[in-house]
Amino acid sequence: MMTAEVLNMIIREQRYLKEGELLQRGDVLIQSEKQLTKQQAEMAGVWYMNAGAPRLAKCSREQLQVYWKDCGLIGNRTLSHNRFFRVTIFHFQLVQLIRLTDKDALTTRYQETDSFRTTVKAEHNYTERVSNDKLLQQVVKAAIASLYVLALEVGEVIVQLSGDGLVQPVSASDRIVDDHSYQLAKQQFAETMALNIVNHKQMLSIMLGADPEVAIVNATGQLVSASYFFGENKGAAIGTDSIRVKGKLIYPLLELRPRPTSEPAQLLMQIQRLLMQASERINNSSMRLVAGAMPIKGIALGGHIHLSGVPLTSRLLRLLDSLITIPLALIEAESGKERRPRYGRLGDYRRQAYGGFEYRTLPSWLISPMVAKAVFALTKMCAEDALQLDTVPQLSMDMMRAYYQADYAQLRSFWPQIKQTIFRMTRYKEYESYIDPLITAIDQQKRWDERLDIRKKWRIPV
Repeated sequence: MMTAEVLNMIIREQRYLKEGELLQRGDVLIQSEKQLTKQQAEMAGVWYMNAGAPRLAKCSREQLQVYWKDCGLIGNRTLSHNRFFRVTIFHFQLVQLIRLTDKDALTTRYQETDSFRTTVKAEHNYTERVSNDKLLQQVVKAAIASLYVLALEVGEVIVQLSGDGLVQPVSASDRIVDDHSYQLAKQQFAETMALNIVNHKQMLSIMLGADPEVAIVNATGQLVSASYFFGENKGAAIGTDSIRVKGKLIYPLLELRPRPTSEPAQLLMQIQRLLMQASERINNSSMRLVAGAMPIKGIALGGHIHLSGVPLTSRLLRLLDSLITIPLALIEAESGKERRPRYGRLGDYRRQAYGGFEYRTLPSWLISPMVAKAVFALTKMCAEDALQLDTVPQLSMDMMRAYYQADYAQLRSFWPQIKQTIFRMTRYKEYESYIDPLITAIDQQKRWDERLDIRKKWRIPV
């Protein structure tokens, strides 16, 4: 368990480890392309960052481009009128944002450019501009996402920004110049983590919230706009969510917004009550309420989960990906693969003004109370154990690609490790009745049916 030691966190870098040097419980180790020794790699209670560094070292720029495209980070369009930026990231935080020339971005190799990177002209340093520039914020967001799918927390990404505001990665490296900015980022990370742990210990509980989506369809299977029944209702407990179609903002999807609570059971009760109220307002037996990933072709549904009272860490996001998103992918309808990679991106999060964050990867788990209960319980367990588990399952690049390409056979090979992690979590026995039905469904290779009216399983009269 790591929690007590995090307050005295020591951030080690593999590139500086001496031969035979041992790690200590509570250390954070930033790995490099060199393989760890067996003893170093299996030290319980160590937070391993940059687990993907050895694999990245074997990837060409072209291979990275193909992989990022599989993950939805590179589209089919050829970008034009581009500006290029080198973005340095340390665990979701921007360290430095540098404007590059086209030549620097497309022809220089990382190992040859240390001198260039440490002598940046002031006018090329855009770091201070990010807070007031939404396009630059998208550049930073793309860099973080590009590193995340490479199993990197620390690294640099060359990102191109097109004239019409599109962003995509060009190349990446885990090699960072150990300068003042980098050392400051490490120090800030250690201090922030210590403060978060103290605050977490002083709070009564981790709070859970959600805003899952539902689609309303008529007897012929056509989407009926939820705004017809509920208006926009942006702040209401039962409201609508917007999408942009041909430049016009419309509100076709029903969205439920229960109050945050500390207990999965309370969240479940609220969801059922809101579904009941929504059904009563629709009051049309010819309509169906459908959920899941993509119950209507081209309409992707989400089941965002909100968390507060717990620090946002890569360990937590990777737990949520491994223990919730992958299991749901194993029972989703075949149409669910169409939601990815545009939606359902692994590790997708958004910080919220209330101090917490929103995990945005999941499809609409309103498909059934069995799925919803498991999602709530597993989310709570992941949040509580993220800094306590000795080891966290790591989705390899191959496993991430399998998720985006809906290679269910490959994903299923990861399932035994997921189950074992769930079984050893602190409060598994307490939430066993919530989680085991999902485990059984996956073991039996069942799939949910997105054509069915969800009200039947939620025991809501139609």
